[in-house]
Amino acid sequence: MVTKKIFITGGTGNIGRALIRELLAYGHEVRVLQRKTDLESKEPGITSVAGDILKPESYTQALKGTDVVIHAAGLTHTNDIPEYFRINTAATFDLIKACESNSVKRFIFISTRAISEQGGGYSISKLKAEEHVRFSSLNWVILRLSEVYGSPGREGVNMIINTAQIFPFVPVIGDGSYTLCPVYKDDAVCAISSMVDRQELKHKIYLIGGPETFTYRKFVDEVLHIYGLKKFKLYIPLTILKILLQIAALLSKNSTFVMDQVPRLLSPKFSDISSAKKDFGYEPRRLSDVLSRNKKI
Repeated sequence: MVTKKIFITGGTGNIGRALIRELLAYGHEVRVLQRKTDLESKEPGITSVAGDILKPESYTQALKGTDVVIHAAGLTHTNDIPEYFRINTAATFDLIKACESNSVKRFIFISTRAISEQGGGYSISKLKAEEHVRFSSLNWVILRLSEVYGSPGREGVNMIINTAQIFPFVPVIGDGSYTLCPVYKDDAVCAISSMVDRQELKHKIYLIGGPETFTYRKFVDEVLHIYGLKKFKLYIPLTILKILLQIAALLSKNSTFVMDQVPRLLSPKFSDISSAKKDFGYEPRRLSDVLSRNKKI
């Protein structure tokens, strides 16, 4: 494997940190865009680039000599819808232009399974960002991550798993008929890192999901079965949830739960990972295999 110089945005998130460790293990040189510059002293092999994804002039110089850019930064939760488009869409466009002007050889864009016009501000902003990627002159690949679990957190699939273990009930939004395709964090990281050396896989879009698709209800049942728990499901009508989210938005600008999570959750989603299996041997682990081994997520 040839050592490459890799520039990463979003390197301080749960997936980003795990991805950096994976790339360093393969001997790559990693440059991480971040507002704080404390990674360099802690991790040999990392160059910390002090900058802002919204200010291309702050990082353009660091792209010189870069082989691969992994763009994982993004805004996932806000009630300020224009912010999604400023950070997820416009900043991606600026990064692409900076990569083109610096002759970056490979561009890996981390997107989402919830890529839909019906999915609310976040989903649409990522869809528009994907369009910028696809119309660029770069050697690009788009990886649409499904619902990632395996990191500490109070959001998404991790929240469901933790709630099932701690509380006497598990909340279910609406009728729970919408789908989840949970993917273990380590499998997602492995898929991203594998793209670094697969230059021949260009102008492709892959779903990076788990091997199983559940309805929300069935997912809760599966988690409870794996842990040998008996809890009841508390169904929350969508109308009640929307009112609660509106109240939360009024009380705090930094609420964990935001309005556009409802359409994002309910929007139609793609679940087929066969292209990833065929093209680069992607084989994610089943939920039961992961949870039965790791009783705490």
